[in-house]
Amino acid sequence: MHRTARVPTTVEVLIAAAAVIVIAAALRVAGIDRLALWWDEGWSIYFAGLPVAEMFEATSLDIHPPLYYLLLRWWAEVLGYSAAAARALSVLAGLGVVALGWALARRLLGGRTAVLAALLLALAPAHVFHSQEARMYALATALALASWLTLLRREGAGRRQLVHSLIYGLVTAAALYTEYYAALLWLGQAAYLLGRDRNGSVWERLRRHSWLLLPVFLYLPWVAWGGPRLVAYVAQKQTIEGYRAFDPLTFAWQHLSAFAGGHTLPGQSGLVASLATVLLVALAGLGWRAMGADPRRRWVVACLGLLPLTLAYLVHLAFPFTPAFYERILLPFSAPLYLAAAHGVVRGLGPGWVRLALGTAAVLIPALNLAPTLTGIRYAATDYRPIFEVIHRSGDASDAVLCVHPWQYGYVSAYLPSGSAKPVLVPTERWSNPGDRFDDLASHLSLTRVLWFPSHESLGRILESDIAADLESQAATAYAGWFDEDTLLLAYARGETDLTEGGQGRFADGTALAASAYSEAAAAGTGVVSVLLHWQEDASGDADVSLRLVDDIEQVWAASDFPLADGDQRRALLVPWGTPLVPLRLTVQVSRGGSPVSLLDAPGVHALEVGRVSIAPPVSLPA
Repeated sequence: MHRTARVPTTVEVLIAAAAVIVIAAALRVAGIDRLALWWDEGWSIYFAGLPVAEMFEATSLDIHPPLYYLLLRWWAEVLGYSAAAARALSVLAGLGVVALGWALARRLLGGRTAVLAALLLALAPAHVFHSQEARMYALATALALASWLTLLRREGAGRRQLVHSLIYGLVTAAALYTEYYAALLWLGQAAYLLGRDRNGSVWERLRRHSWLLLPVFLYLPWVAWGGPRLVAYVAQKQTIEGYRAFDPLTFAWQHLSAFAGGHTLPGQSGLVASLATVLLVALAGLGWRAMGADPRRRWVVACLGLLPLTLAYLVHLAFPFTPAFYERILLPFSAPLYLAAAHGVVRGLGPGWVRLALGTAAVLIPALNLAPTLTGIRYAATDYRPIFEVIHRSGDASDAVLCVHPWQYGYVSAYLPSGSAKPVLVPTERWSNPGDRFDDLASHLSLTRVLWFPSHESLGRILESDIAADLESQAATAYAGWFDEDTLLLAYARGETDLTEGGQGRFADGTALAASAYSEAAAAGTGVVSVLLHWQEDASGDADVSLRLVDDIEQVWAASDFPLADGDQRRALLVPWGTPLVPLRLTVQVSRGGSPVSLLDAPGVHALEVGRVSIAPPVSLPA
């Protein structure tokens, strides 16, 4: 005699769903600012910070439409542009994915399946991954699910069909304005409606479902304006990056593996991802079979996931685009895997230990890859946080940060607080003219205390080298330091022109400082000590110079190290906050092979005093 399984009450289902949302929130908030921003997130913040008209113009030349950036702009007006604040919008969208996935599954497949499907979405490493990025993929997925939910609710809305049609049009248009691949969402929905309605001719069916065209009409202005630009952009990107199309099995496996077990990260087990993929696909097959009593369910799942993914592969063949984690683009079509797998556990398996074991495995095996998702490195891009720590510590509100790449501009907006250095985007086309570049740099130097320049030393770096050479010829170098093999932070200060004559002397190796000049006063925190060193003609060799600002107990308050060169060398020392308001000694040392060289007339003494600098109180408070 078999017992009939008890059907959970509505309250129990809602409590379980709420618990899943709490789990999802905890995973998505955990370590949200642990990782540095990467290039695409920098682009997001850059676009969001533009005036709206400029944003629309700029995004028409990019690979994504503008709605996410517009929402991020409004979001940042309240919370700011910090990495955590920018990513929090995706956290909210990711929670929407879980909640909407639950609502859609409940409508199609019942309350028990809905709770398990929501749990699979909550724990899916790929969804956690993209809910922690300042990008549009979580939002696009939430809008895709909301669009389908609205469409299905319209079917039984009776007199309220007009209201649901309007809501559907707005939500689906929002998806289209968030990601271009949402066009496949609309095609899947059109196939669903026309496939379900077999009464009358095709033309009659199109007339009955003409409301489906509302999002298309709302989207047409952007297509007409931005479509040709998008095609040109994609063609150019293909030429530059040289992506190749995958065969259909590889394409399908990579996407299913990413959806089931997460993206392949350092420290992430390929075995776990493979097991998760095989298990969820097998359970989804059982779920598909269990839907056989209601063909409508199968048709929804097919049009929500299988059809868009198939169409996406055809797009992939024509326009291959396969950067790291490229599966993110089709994340809006991943939900059917979790819904069908959950239904396979709940309805495709009989009661007993097999259902319990496979259901537990479906939850736990993909979750094993949450650890590398939440703790590992995702992108190889430079961590700019140490760079901005230097700029913030030594910078001032009158400083500027020169950005060749828009993503660097976004980094500045995220990492430097209000009242600190301001980003300046390089006009790359204009600066291809040497005269314009030189004049513009002179203007920037005249308007700033220090011009910071994080030089990205890959991607050609021709313009970066030209900018550095122009700045070197016009200003004193205030900072030069590598942060990794790709990023060199430089800083330049025009400094004072009325300098005080300083000391001179000869070192034991024959190096001679023939003349020097310096600023004899500077403010703590905001001051710049300009220094001019003139070496005799044959001084350089393999020598290095150490310029120091020290007190009477030899504590160093500011320093600059650089290779010695013949003739004049212009340097600047940035006086840090907290520097004592007393006269400090400005000294210069020479070293060879890492060993300091003594003064010729003072054996054992390595520091030649250039002069004394009076430190005045700061003229402003630090940001």
